[in-house]
Amino acid sequence: MTRRLRIRAVEVVTTQTSRRFDLDRPLTALIGSVGTGKSSLLMLIKHATGGRAALTPAVRANVTRIVLDLQVEDTRLMLARRVPDPSGIVEILDPYTRDIEAQLPVRSREGQETISDRLLERLGIPRERIPTRRRGATADTVAVTFQNLMAYLYVEAVDIDRSIAGHTETYTDRPRRALFEFMFGLNDADLAALQRREGTLNSAIAAHKAEVTAVRNFLGQTETPPEDKIDEDRRAILVRLNEINAGLQALASQSSSPGPATDVLFAELDQTASQERQLQADAARRAEAAAARRAALAQLELDYLRAQQAHVAGHILGALEFEVCPRCLQHLDHQTLADDQCRLCRQPEPVSVAASAVDDETRLRFENQIAETRQLLDEDENAATRAAELASTARLHLHAVRQRLDELTRSRTAPLLTQTAALSGQHATMLARLARLDDMTNTWERFKDIEQRLRTDEDQRKTVRADIKRRKQAMTEARARVTRFDAAFQREIQLIGVPGVQEAHIDTEDYLPRIDGAAFHEIQASGGGVATAVHVAYNIALITTALDDPNVTVPSLLIIDSPQNAIGRSPTDVELSQRIYDRIANVTNAASQRIQMIIADNSLPPLPPRADWSHIHVIEFGYEDRAMIPGVWHSGPAAAKTRVEDTAVE
Repeated sequence: MTRRLRIRAVEVVTTQTSRRFDLDRPLTALIGSVGTGKSSLLMLIKHATGGRAALTPAVRANVTRIVLDLQVEDTRLMLARRVPDPSGIVEILDPYTRDIEAQLPVRSREGQETISDRLLERLGIPRERIPTRRRGATADTVAVTFQNLMAYLYVEAVDIDRSIAGHTETYTDRPRRALFEFMFGLNDADLAALQRREGTLNSAIAAHKAEVTAVRNFLGQTETPPEDKIDEDRRAILVRLNEINAGLQALASQSSSPGPATDVLFAELDQTASQERQLQADAARRAEAAAARRAALAQLELDYLRAQQAHVAGHILGALEFEVCPRCLQHLDHQTLADDQCRLCRQPEPVSVAASAVDDETRLRFENQIAETRQLLDEDENAATRAAELASTARLHLHAVRQRLDELTRSRTAPLLTQTAALSGQHATMLARLARLDDMTNTWERFKDIEQRLRTDEDQRKTVRADIKRRKQAMTEARARVTRFDAAFQREIQLIGVPGVQEAHIDTEDYLPRIDGAAFHEIQASGGGVATAVHVAYNIALITTALDDPNVTVPSLLIIDSPQNAIGRSPTDVELSQRIYDRIANVTNAASQRIQMIIADNSLPPLPPRADWSHIHVIEFGYEDRAMIPGVWHSGPAAAKTRVEDTAVE
């Protein structure tokens, strides 16, 4: 069943006066010549709901405020917004006293309700975030907003033969699909949560795989042996250390003390030798760690250089600027655009593009890893230098003690000292090798930990994907609704009599029309009139499907701007316009108060035979004092220099 969304009235306020447009009829036609404000009034409606609207210079110069009186399900909601509005605030007014009940931001702010949240909540449509990509989803998400829904409800003049609900733009197509699925029951809050979870797991798994590859490369570059070989080497070293310690103890027991001075020197020698062994082992271990870190840094810098070269190539190729429109072959130099607008479609440049985001993410990851590795390398090298200096000092001290002891016990203890020195050197070497094996073991432990986390996340993703698949398979009735929508669309194509169409259906993957096998953007070659008629048929089918099915939650409002401009004025075109208007009139007449349609056009087409358009509520616009902006004199067609279609989005 359609969700009730109805425009009761629109009030345009200037510094001098105001004008109220009562629109609370099933079918209203805003009729008037070019530049009299029909499209501007529709754009002000979009502006009042928090949208980014194309406001003409005349509107920005004279209109100060727009007040929109809505009926949303059982709630009367009055919205007010400044024109223009640098603050990005929509006021909720008491419908009777006009007191401000709430001030809601247009853009999302942490922990704060937006005007989009309020409108979606009143309509009972989920306020969800969805993965930015339908396939291969990542942790990146995009919010489904009321303005994404507004693209279904308001067919702008620039889009009527070009785009359905923003499907041609990457950053709006994903929310468009999600909204369709929410309205037809193909998705819900639980399924959306599972899809976000899948995206988060996909990102985590990709990060784990990259980390596994990095650690595996490090193990290969440093020629780290497998774990069983490390354990075998450790056991051999421990055996050898026991043998060395036993030998040192035996040599110590063989030494006698001929006097107090010799005893003191022997004690000092033992202490110094022990310190020297420990320092030598520490120096050797730190030197090996620094060497391994240098190898890892060199590999990182090489990988970063390759990534930079790929990024530079992409940047050079992406810097192409269009001088001529590839669609109509007209020059683009005459356009006046803001710095952040696309020269072709005049829309804001996307904040980010997937490809550049990947490059930025890759570059940032490399830079962080290189910076961290360099810092660790500096620490390792400094530590190795200090350890080497301490070991050298200890060696000199040991040499000095030996010299003094030699002078006292040269003939008797020299052989023992030689053996002790040899065993002490071996002892230091074994300790250094043991420390190095410990570092290798830690690296392997880290590798296994990452692999375990990878397996855990992959298992969780498998479970999540199974839950998603099971939920989607259970939505048999929801898929049947799409089939009924497809039948309704085919019926509308036939009733309107779209010329040249042999076969029409709705694609079950992207929920867009296919005409004789061609996508919507491909049928423009048949003429703008065909695309316009298909677009109107699509939107009428959405509403009629919701009227017949209580589980389809499409709102009951449809706004269409300037359909005849896209169709043309030839006799055949006029007949197509008549059929479109007649179909709209019949649908609204049959549905009575259950739906609302608003059409803006230069004039109504001629009334076809036996047609009844008596219920169309016509609001006429004109020049002089009959234009949309109250209190502002319009001098005629010569003053209508800027159309809404040519105006930058605010």
